[in-house]
Amino acid sequence: MDVTVTASDADGGDLWSLRDSLTREPELRGRSRLLGGTPQHGTMGSVAEALSVALEPGGAVTACAAVIVTWLRLRAGSVRLHVTRADGSSVELTSARVRELDAQAVRQQVTDLTRFLGEGPGSDQGEARGQ
Repeated sequence: MDVTVTASDADGGDLWSLRDSLTREPELRGRSRLLGGTPQHGTMGSVAEALSVALEPGGAVTACAAVIVTWLRLRAGSVRLHVTRADGSSVELTSARVRELDAQAVRQQVTDLTRFLGEGPGSDQGEARGQ
């Protein structure tokens, strides 16, 4: 199952940073790719508009959820991520809300996001908390 992540920043820098974090996780290495738009006149290349992550049931799903939540907690500014499954279902997470969570709530956020990502097409359940 492919998951698409979009970010609130206009230049795609957050998506590059998140992809870097994902590639550091052995279970996720080689599973993500940046999706770019049309290069703007006068620029050297396209801007990342989305990040696609190929997930299989099991450890990769949990690892992806943990990396996303951890990455959001470490953001200094305000970042809003939209995580969308192949069936079109999506969840929104913001760095400000995730940053405020205590350790137990962070674990629950990872569990909720893991459940959301692992449900796959056709499911109408699952919403990550602490968005």
